[in-house]
Amino acid sequence: MRTAMEDLKLDQMFLVYPVGQSLKLAEKVELVSIRHLPERLQRFGAGEKHS
Repeated sequence: MRTAMEDLKLDQMFLVYPVGQSLKLAEKVELVSIRHLPERLQRFGAGEKHS
């Protein structure tokens, strides 16, 4: 994961899975339950309209 983050120049990584709790796996890496994904994306401004 660290190599992928470095290669892609990512500030944060979410690994999405179908069930369960969301957990922090490492600094800047989070395992996110699909049911929590909309909340996580909203924190980063995903879905907002920009003019």
